[in-house]
Amino acid sequence: MKKIYILSDIHLALNKKEDWYQKEKHESNLLTILRDIQLNQNNMETELILNGDIFDLWASQINKNTPTIKDIADSNKNVINALKNIQNKTKIFFISGNHDKDVKQSDLDNLGLKIKKINTYRDGLIKVNHGHQYSIFNSTIKGANYQNKPLGYFISRILYGKNNYYDFNSILGYSDDLLELIFTKKSFPSSVIDALLEQNNLSLNSKITIDSQKIHFLDVKKSFKNLIENYKNKNGAWNTIKSLEAEITDLDYFTRKELYKKDYKLIIHGHTHKQDFTRFSNQKVYANTGKICKKESNFIELIKDEDQLILLTCKVQDKSIIAKSHLIK
Repeated sequence: MKKIYILSDIHLALNKKEDWYQKEKHESNLLTILRDIQLNQNNMETELILNGDIFDLWASQINKNTPTIKDIADSNKNVINALKNIQNKTKIFFISGNHDKDVKQSDLDNLGLKIKKINTYRDGLIKVNHGHQYSIFNSTIKGANYQNKPLGYFISRILYGKNNYYDFNSILGYSDDLLELIFTKKSFPSSVIDALLEQNNLSLNSKITIDSQKIHFLDVKKSFKNLIENYKNKNGAWNTIKSLEAEITDLDYFTRKELYKKDYKLIIHGHTHKQDFTRFSNQKVYANTGKICKKESNFIELIKDEDQLILLTCKVQDKSIIAKSHLIK
């Protein structure tokens, strides 16, 4: 029997009051999960999948550099040590999310962590990845990046520390003239950037710091003006609409599409911060881990043997793990 723990959206940063992850609020939950792995690894085969946005390399105000992975590790030594305590008996995999897409294998090695970086986890009928690649503002297609950063990076930097960081529904609410998207040639990304800057007392002449370089938001805006058109040309109009929808609601459309086309029985994502379990009509399953950086941290466990696959949607409450069981096969 094998037990697989899947965690995403921890958002480890520098424990500043603006950060999602707060050491005093969330570390106990995270250590509870890692201690559970340590207790089980002597009795069964165990794996840990760190499924994206483990480190928040976007967590900074626009006039400052973002933290490095070493900065983050130094601010969260208890977590790093807990990972080291399990790494000799538990296989640990790291899958990049949008907030930690720049983490390299050498970064993990330099922290003394025996963690293997992969693009996607596959085990028979199971597929696991972060899921941000379905969202248009985190796309990697031509015209979707500036300074090797997606539009979502700039949105997150502008909203960092605000109450709605990062809630895409609130971004739509910023623009008090969304009709211009319909009746003018102004692009959706341009409208979002203009609205966010205006509502946060910034302008196109304001600058954002990236790797100690000061960049005008005017240049940022220009670089994304063809984002929607480029995405539509490559993926079609309907997928473009659904990719925008994925920013606002969930990843169901793209997951269902993949489940119906491929042989997977189960696909697991993170990214949305909302734990989910959906069984489609063909008995295939989409699940979402939720997030660690909340009062009752969410994650997923899989129990796998030759005959059965069981998924547990879990939460940590008062240093105890509460799980709901779902039979997959």
